[in-house]
Amino acid sequence: MMLPNCSYITDVSTDFQPSEFLQESLRQLIDGVHIYTNIMTDSIQPHERQKIYEFMINCQQLAADLGVKSIHFHCWNHSTDIFLNQNQQQQSYLQSSNFSEIIQRVLQKKLKLALKELKLFVLIINLSNIVLQFRNDIRFKKQVCIQQQKLKNQFYLQH
Repeated sequence: MMLPNCSYITDVSTDFQPSEFLQESLRQLIDGVHIYTNIMTDSIQPHERQKIYEFMINCQQLAADLGVKSIHFHCWNHSTDIFLNQNQQQQSYLQSSNFSEIIQRVLQKKLKLALKELKLFVLIINLSNIVLQFRNDIRFKKQVCIQQQKLKNQFYLQH
């Protein structure tokens, strides 16, 4: 079985102006899963970091099992962790309520349940237009949150 292509995008600016690398990635969104995490954040403890690496490896296998062609891990720091946190508090994705349960489900190969849970947090997001339009605008953060809520609502309607 072919594992999907992986990319790790860690170069994200803290003032809501995405780097050229991130912009290019967003322009080239293809049939894949985009996972937003803060795996590279210094505040993540070593044992937690290991859990996330295991989670990423298992996500890659999960994607392969489901025929996903690419999987992209976007690594934010706390000040830009806006895709995962609608109330704008600066908390770790790892500390979000269902993260450990998601990891366990992936590790236990409960594929359908894990995928359904992952889609709530790992939304397949096409943000290219929003990024390019609002990257120099104070409304950028608000617009992204609005877009995320729309995608969540759409997910609930479909499931």
